Amino acid sequence: MTEAEATIVEAEALGVGKTQPNLRRYFASAGVIAAAQIFSNLKGLVMLPLLTRHLGTINYGVWSQVLILATFVPLLMIMGTDSAIVRYLPGHDDEYQRRHFSGWLLAMLGLGALLCGLLAAARAPVSNVFFGGGQEYERFVPLAAATIYVNLVLTGIRGWFRLKAASGGWAAVTAGQAVTSLIATILLLSLNRTIYQFVIYSVVLDGLLSLVLLAWIWRAYGFSRPNFGLLPKLVRFGLPLVPAGFAVWGLNWLDRIFLVKYTDLSAIGRYSLAYSLGYLGIQAVANPIWTMYPTVAAEHWNQGDPDGVQRYFERTAGAMLLLVAPIIAFTAVAGRPILQFFAPPSFASAAPVISIVMAGYLLTLLSAYYETAMGLVHKQWLSTVATVIALASNVALNFILIPRFGIIGAAVATGAAFAIQLLFSLAVNGRLGVLQTRAVGPIRIVLASLGATAAMALASMAFTGGAVAELCVIGAAGAVSYLGLIIVLRLVPASGLRSEFALVYQGLRRAG
Repeated sequence: MTEAEATIVEAEALGVGKTQPNLRRYFASAGVIAAAQIFSNLKGLVMLPLLTRHLGTINYGVWSQVLILATFVPLLMIMGTDSAIVRYLPGHDDEYQRRHFSGWLLAMLGLGALLCGLLAAARAPVSNVFFGGGQEYERFVPLAAATIYVNLVLTGIRGWFRLKAASGGWAAVTAGQAVTSLIATILLLSLNRTIYQFVIYSVVLDGLLSLVLLAWIWRAYGFSRPNFGLLPKLVRFGLPLVPAGFAVWGLNWLDRIFLVKYTDLSAIGRYSLAYSLGYLGIQAVANPIWTMYPTVAAEHWNQGDPDGVQRYFERTAGAMLLLVAPIIAFTAVAGRPILQFFAPPSFASAAPVISIVMAGYLLTLLSAYYETAMGLVHKQWLSTVATVIALASNVALNFILIPRFGIIGAAVATGAAFAIQLLFSLAVNGRLGVLQTRAVGPIRIVLASLGATAAMALASMAFTGGAVAELCVIGAAGAVSYLGLIIVLRLVPASGLRSEFALVYQGLRRAG
């Protein structure tokens, strides 16, 4: 029996439904998520200049280290079972999903309470690792533990909306967190508070948000008695992914640990701002397109439809590359005026970090498509291997590059590690044969982006003026040249160009 035939038999035995979302609905949902993400990013763009000026490089570095800590411990709590939820529950009836999802979430919250308590008790050694020592930073560790627990609840809420392909609910979580962050920032600035009080405001407001969202879910979807019977299967699927979770954390944050040792919190503040700006394009464009793919791919595979998996892969990954590549080109040319707009001159040296980070995250999201395919055929451990190889490469490159090149070396080390991850995933997928990769389209997109980069560089050299005007000139030159090149290269026919972007635009209008 083939893998596809086996999944059909399993689907029939489990009563998996036959209704599947189409591409138009998928991209409309991506547009809804993108709208929430854009709102969140706009909030950040408005508040970043005020926040960086109020906190300065050192306190901004402290804030970034709190966020690092808050993303580390959840990896111990979830144990990869969030991926198992997306693999096994799509397509089942509502009652089945509610019972097993509730059992999973309650188990994770119980484990989370234990680990957060241990973290708070070990605040002295934890502070030494993440803040470089000093009793004044120990008090941030219990706050980070509270942040972790609230984020665990919000992660569970996101997981439910992802399982139900409810883009409106997912968007509500993102927009809600943007609002709470905005309120916390306003309180910080208007009351002239410290970074410690800012963290308190953020935790309390996010906690209130989680309660509101849980009440909404209960009312909209109902409540079922938790069933813990699926937990062993979820853990068996997730355990091979646990090292990958820590490796991903390392790829995202380990450079900050190296920077603490080789530089100072001021350098981390500059790096963190540029890193955040580099991730904006991924948050606003790439992540919304990717978010629902694992659920849709699992649903098609569970129903014995590998062609559907391939179809969604080609359209969503292609759209992601088509939209993000020109943004990377833009930030490569306009990095310095971007930082001049958002922060004081002391941040300007981090300009190259923006485009490097954005390119790296694009590569790792493309790799995630192939790693999802590994999970479909129960080879998820290969995903762990890919991520661990990337982490090992990142550690080696951090040792080599950060002492000599500082924050630029950290960015290059991260981007190169993500590239290695993608190359490994491509090679493995070639053996598994789940997804077929056609290189012609990506090559043409890269060529169009390079042409647009050249046009923007010429426009930048010819322009003399303020940062805002320079950004407008560079952006206009890039948009015109990129659109022209993707038509000339026959990447998108001129007659069909509008339809390629219309699907996400419809989702944005629906969200608006």
